[in-house]
Amino acid sequence: MVNIQNMHLEQASKHHLKGLQPVLRLMHAKGISAERCLMDTGLDLADILSDQSELSLAQEFNIYRNILSASEEECLGLSLGQAFELQSYGVLGYAILSAATVAEALSLVADFSELTYSHFKISLEQVGRLAGLVFSPRIPLPKDLLPLYADRDISAAVTAFNSFSLQNHQAQKILMMHSEKKHESTYREFYNCDIEFNAEYNALLFEPELLEQLLPQRDPQAASYLRKQCEQLHRSFSQNSELANKIRELMLSEPGIFPDIKTLSEELHISERSLRRKLKEEGFSFQQLLNDVRRELAKQYLEAGLSVEQIAELLGYSETANFSHAFKRWTGMSPVQYRKTKILS
Repeated sequence: MVNIQNMHLEQASKHHLKGLQPVLRLMHAKGISAERCLMDTGLDLADILSDQSELSLAQEFNIYRNILSASEEECLGLSLGQAFELQSYGVLGYAILSAATVAEALSLVADFSELTYSHFKISLEQVGRLAGLVFSPRIPLPKDLLPLYADRDISAAVTAFNSFSLQNHQAQKILMMHSEKKHESTYREFYNCDIEFNAEYNALLFEPELLEQLLPQRDPQAASYLRKQCEQLHRSFSQNSELANKIRELMLSEPGIFPDIKTLSEELHISERSLRRKLKEEGFSFQQLLNDVRRELAKQYLEAGLSVEQIAELLGYSETANFSHAFKRWTGMSPVQYRKTKILS
């Protein structure tokens, strides 16, 4: 059982800074000092270890450029990802370890992707006949750093997945946004599966049946507690997204009715064009917020025992099949499969 008494919440502004600690330890092991990595950032090692320091995006980009410059290792992001064990993610990592099934674990990653150190929006989706984690751009990343971040995050996801100690959990396919065809053999040897470059997003994909597999360290009591801690920490991340939070409140204000963006813009006394622009500046879109609200409500309704037909109607779907397809796209499972995993847990 996870020792939940020793868990504590961290300030949202410190997360990316703490996310540098595994990286700096790895680079030190490779003979590259923290001082070299932090050069021209205004930060020193004491700042990285401090509970009071904050890290700007520009500083983080500068650090990773320093690392790339100091290292001669090709595809460095693959090694960087291996530095992130599940415990590196604090409360979220322990919540994932306590999950009942693979689907529940991956749903935690998707629901609380802001609690990882990723600059990608992470979702659990079905892609063709496979299912898994999709990493879509959340913010524009510099072209020179995109391969590093993409490689780091997919490698970190594989590293975390290996923590489950499952048999027959081999990834079937990996999608990468960047083009590194000259190192294709390195990627294939590292992941031992099919790799597709120049994709629309990054993704780590498995056979759908894997999502229903029970995890060896599942602990319902700890999982419930830790999820609540993740929700509390996630809210601290969202404090600066007042517009997105207001829209979520409006979407939830009248059960069974989801206002379109025109109605929302009128409620908020802002033009539709300005609303879309402001949401984009905060890293959101109207459809993303609507999907997030529907997904969470669907999970609650399924766990409460409502029929799939009732849930489809409550979520504003004209056809039950449309809801089922959407839910499978969000979670990698059908509504019936999701309910089954909750019963098993």
